[in-house]
Amino acid sequence: MKFVRPISVIHTAHNLKGGLQLAEFAGRLCYKSEGKIKPGSYQKFLLMLMNKGHTSILEHCPIYICGYKNDLGTVANAIIKSSFSRFTTRTDTVTSTNPFYYIYSNLRVVYDFDSDFAKQLVMTSTMKGDDIWKDQGVAWFVPKFNSPYARMSAYITTLRSIVDDLVRERIQSCAVESTRWCDYSNNSKFEGITFCLPHWINYSIFDSCMKRFLADVKEANINKDKIDKLYDYEDIAFCLYQNTEAIEAKRCYHYIRSSILDEILYNEAKDELKLPAQDAGEYLFLGVKSEMYYTGYNEDWDNIIDKRLYDKYGKAHPNMHITMQQCKDHLDVIRISQKAITDSDHGGESESAGE
Repeated sequence: MKFVRPISVIHTAHNLKGGLQLAEFAGRLCYKSEGKIKPGSYQKFLLMLMNKGHTSILEHCPIYICGYKNDLGTVANAIIKSSFSRFTTRTDTVTSTNPFYYIYSNLRVVYDFDSDFAKQLVMTSTMKGDDIWKDQGVAWFVPKFNSPYARMSAYITTLRSIVDDLVRERIQSCAVESTRWCDYSNNSKFEGITFCLPHWINYSIFDSCMKRFLADVKEANINKDKIDKLYDYEDIAFCLYQNTEAIEAKRCYHYIRSSILDEILYNEAKDELKLPAQDAGEYLFLGVKSEMYYTGYNEDWDNIIDKRLYDKYGKAHPNMHITMQQCKDHLDVIRISQKAITDSDHGGESESAGE
């Protein structure tokens, strides 16, 4: 049994190779196999997902291409016409009969139109895939990451209840740690269940309570059997809860105790009821730690932040506020810092990197 605090980090990709690596990370997160990531491992992994039809993961790989309208090949034309893509026109060609487009999309859009072309992009040895894009009359460009159409990915660790809320925002692309395929029993690679601390837990007081709990565990005569040992832990947590008056400490001991009880039920389901992980997972309560990869356009991120942080359409859960504040803070840093870089490199022109 472990406890973590909620945390969110934003990832971006400047080139095709970086985007393919983001997609691999998103896919492996579902099965908690990130340890298998090695240089170039994304190629075999993504091809395997394509061949199995698990193509939603490809949405986490952004595609940024640009070119003149009359030069666009069939694939590029299909991308720009997709409802999942966005595009802008270079300002000096807006009124031209042959405008210059900056196209923002993702690899799944490419795959759905031409799977072989998508596989070529996965297998390219270049950073941007220019050897493949040139036949489509386009080239890769680096977007300004304060652009409304730049795609941002959040690596989120939070409570399962918050993940369940976030996946309702279907405009975003989601990859979630699977409680069906991940085995959280004490003799698995996870060595027990990890729980995420909710907003009503004071972190510093929780740390003190855990220190006291572990000290009592160390002094107690703990049973060696895996399940009986957990019952001994629960007895200690219950005694601490009963003998504590301060409400914030009492909350901490209660959360520790409830987490132990959840771990007991999960391990009994696995060991005594002989249930596989996909069925034992039904014993996990909503405070269990859950990781997700969450990708979307900047404009959609802003909309979600309005709803889930600033309560635009009704009050969001305080745990959601924590996650969205972390995402917003990191998004702000990336948008400002990368804007300074692109403005310096390209004279402040709108998306001029692809010229």
